[in-house]
Amino acid sequence: MIREIFPGVYVAEVETEMVGVRHLNYSFLRGASGERSVLIDCGFPEKADPSCGTALREVMRTLGFLPDGLDVLITHGHKDHLGQARALAAEGARIFVNPEDMDQSAILNTLLMDEAGRRQLFRLVGLETYDREIYEAFWQAADCFSEGYEGVWDFPYLPIRPGDCLEVGDYRLEVAALPGHTRGELGFFSRAHQFIFSGDHVLEEVAPIVSNIGEFPNALSSYIASLGEAAARFSDYLFVPGHGEPFRNPRTAVEKTIRYYHRHCENLYHIVRAAGEPLLLRDIGAMAYRRYQRPLTEKEREVCIQIWFKTYACLKYLEEQGALREEIKEGASYWQSIQ
Repeated sequence: MIREIFPGVYVAEVETEMVGVRHLNYSFLRGASGERSVLIDCGFPEKADPSCGTALREVMRTLGFLPDGLDVLITHGHKDHLGQARALAAEGARIFVNPEDMDQSAILNTLLMDEAGRRQLFRLVGLETYDREIYEAFWQAADCFSEGYEGVWDFPYLPIRPGDCLEVGDYRLEVAALPGHTRGELGFFSRAHQFIFSGDHVLEEVAPIVSNIGEFPNALSSYIASLGEAAARFSDYLFVPGHGEPFRNPRTAVEKTIRYYHRHCENLYHIVRAAGEPLLLRDIGAMAYRRYQRPLTEKEREVCIQIWFKTYACLKYLEEQGALREEIKEGASYWQSIQ
């Protein structure tokens, strides 16, 4: 479904075939005659989800856009937001990304897709203390999680950073820093028309995942602070997220997200404190998500990998608050209470 939310500004919501991501948005701003137009984010790569590529081309055809006339602005470096950048660049599109986010995405990419990086991640989580059969099952799940994403971050791009601005037709788009979901996430906003393309910074339906793994210290505290700043700065704006319906009154969604993470951190703290002994990261995650204590399907193991990232961010937040302490033993992350 394509909607024109302002003159020459379009949002197309499309369904995906990916686990955990039911739909995503392609947003366009039409440039003046003879000038380039803008696409905000470009979905999963076609190799991972062919329907995403087909849907993008259909929307472009309906609206009359060609790749070589597009500037593609990437809100953040996750695969469901820059997945088709490589293909579009090969057809003449210009891709704009925050280099800081590409650096972090490259680290995360290495942790899952590079053999040495994946072993380092599995060691940190504590998987090496499982028997070999379980270890190999998670290795296979990581293979499935990474399937279809080879080379997805390998494309030419132009840097775009907070404070930059660009003219698109009747609109002046400014760039805002929205750190938290990723280190270098960006928002693209029109001060005059009061709308912002906010990526995954704040969503109405779910709390975006935050990850400390991948050289982003204090991720959750940065995210909580950034959410409050965005809710105040853009309080009267229409938010156009990467997933879900455009919405106003961001404070409601922001407060819901902050409450979620505070409750989740409190739960993790009580799990660690009640143990009375150091706990491995993977055991804390399994206790917090009880449904993952039983034998898992392959898809559930893929979800577990995401749980590790979020759990580690929350534990590091609790460490920052002085509630927990981490100890690394032979590469594995152990946690215990200090209060």
